[in-house]
Amino acid sequence: MANLFEISTLKIGATAHIIFIHGLNGHHFDTWGGHITHRFFWPSWLAADIAALGVWTLSYDAAISRWRGSAMHLVDRATNVLERILLEPKLQKGPIILIGHSFGGLVIKQLLRTAESMSYQHIEAAGFLIRIRRVVFLATPHLGAAGATWTDRLRIFVKPSAATDCLVRNDRNLYDLNLWYRDWSARHSITHRIFMENQPIRIAGFVVKPDSGDPGLSQHPITIDANHFTICKPKDRSSEIYLHICGFVKPPFETQTGNTTENNSRVEHIISSLNQTILGQTEKTTDLVTDGILAGIRSEPSLYKKYPKNLVDSEIQKNLLLIRRARFFSEFSTNDHSIRLAEKIRSGEFHGGSDDV
Repeated sequence: MANLFEISTLKIGATAHIIFIHGLNGHHFDTWGGHITHRFFWPSWLAADIAALGVWTLSYDAAISRWRGSAMHLVDRATNVLERILLEPKLQKGPIILIGHSFGGLVIKQLLRTAESMSYQHIEAAGFLIRIRRVVFLATPHLGAAGATWTDRLRIFVKPSAATDCLVRNDRNLYDLNLWYRDWSARHSITHRIFMENQPIRIAGFVVKPDSGDPGLSQHPITIDANHFTICKPKDRSSEIYLHICGFVKPPFETQTGNTTENNSRVEHIISSLNQTILGQTEKTTDLVTDGILAGIRSEPSLYKKYPKNLVDSEIQKNLLLIRRARFFSEFSTNDHSIRLAEKIRSGEFHGGSDDV
């Protein structure tokens, strides 16, 4: 069962939220340094040090072996976690930062993929997706873990859980998920902090090796002097990992960059046209948009043959649908998204669409 625990319970008016997601055999409290006391429980430090930040930890069943409990398959767990987050009223507004340790990082990637597939029919999922701007991976096995491979070989004795089965090294599903996430996060300008362990643990060695700890994103991973289990347990506020993450999650929390007067003036007709089309109030685009598209066709006709028209049309329609459904969220900048879509249609990756679309 997935559950959320609000750490910043005494805080009023949080404008952004961070959700901590543990890994296999993890715990919503112990994984992050909590034990008998709150002395080393660093999510509470973030709640105290960043005034506008709401801090949450997620709990879910994540046993490595069926001898010790149960655990869902990664895809099922991600859907379960996403639905639980969408049920929380306090998490329906404001930017959201996700931080995952080990298997928790894979849960983050899969739940974002699930949210994207749901966003075209599920307005809450669409609203959640557009508010994700920052993600932290702590010792996440993006391409699987060696320990899971050995567990799979000894499955008669170990009885690996469904979650452990997902972590076999070089699993094709993990490889596919990582490729999807690279593309999706780049298209949506998600910023990251990626941390990798630098110390082995006794007997088992490195749980997540460097090639698996690096997801291949534009932000390079940072190696920390810690093993797989201590990397998520900074001892105090001067610890390297805490300083990195505290600086990363600090304000400003805006989901998108603010509009300027110059930008609003420059694309006033484009914004108006897109909104009119999306709402079904007109079947025509403004002369500015039409002239821009036709000018592009005349100047660079070869560009329009780069991708099949039906694929480009499909992507344009998806972007329009997202704007249409998300425009009611106060955190969603309709202007910014309309500007970017218009620029993609006029001279970017969507310029190969059909004239009608």
